[in-house]
Amino acid sequence: MALLVISGVVGIVLLAFSVKSREKKDKGLEKLAHKGVVAQVEYLPYQNGQVKWVAVGDPAKPKLLFIHGSPGDWAGWADFMSDTDLLGTYYMVAYDRMGYGGTTIPAEGDLAKHGALAFGLMKFISPVDRWLVVGHSYGGAVVAHLMATHPEILDKAVLIAPAVSPNLQEPKWYNKIARNGLVNKLIGKDWRASNVEMLGLSGSLRHIEPRFQYLEMKQVFIHGQRDMIVPFETVAYWQEQHMADVSYVTDKKMNHFVPWSHPWYVKDAILD
Repeated sequence: MALLVISGVVGIVLLAFSVKSREKKDKGLEKLAHKGVVAQVEYLPYQNGQVKWVAVGDPAKPKLLFIHGSPGDWAGWADFMSDTDLLGTYYMVAYDRMGYGGTTIPAEGDLAKHGALAFGLMKFISPVDRWLVVGHSYGGAVVAHLMATHPEILDKAVLIAPAVSPNLQEPKWYNKIARNGLVNKLIGKDWRASNVEMLGLSGSLRHIEPRFQYLEMKQVFIHGQRDMIVPFETVAYWQEQHMADVSYVTDKKMNHFVPWSHPWYVKDAILD
């Protein structure tokens, strides 16, 4: 009985966060419009659904793709997409991953399918260009999958508190509880999608882990020592892969939410 009560409380709290996430999502285009940025909103037919993507800037400029975390949506990148320095340099694209926002494809636990969608979107938008790709948290895992499977399309990768270590991303006890019964119903759509992803992440990472040591594209790896979601030990794990061209940015006062608490690190990594 006590476990049921605790699970119910956790569910209510997570539901509140889910509602907050949806409210934030609805404000994405408003934020861009408020800053005078004209956004291109498109829907890419994909499998049995569609993928919502938003673009800003000049399509003739170098291409930049933002990949959000878990849970999340494209609007989490709105401040970067309205930054005048970035607008003057890049054609910027962000999208809602499977299970989130305006994308109608169900949540997916196989990281390979997330990587395939991102790759398909980039090739659809620009069949010939190489991209700078920025990913936060689970979005960083999607970037890692792109790096391991389609390095030819990447010019540079920025990984922000990325969930890339198989051992450190094993499902937690609350992930296992949240997949069952009443708790699963209480936590809301976004957190159900997030839970599906977390349950499949570690196994998906193990499939691509042997390729990490051979990665040669330029990378910037950003992580905070106070991160309570993706362990800071992930930095050491990435260093152990001995990749060719990785710059590390760490901060002892920074937590998991780097794009909002320390956006200058992300902007500097993009503009280099």
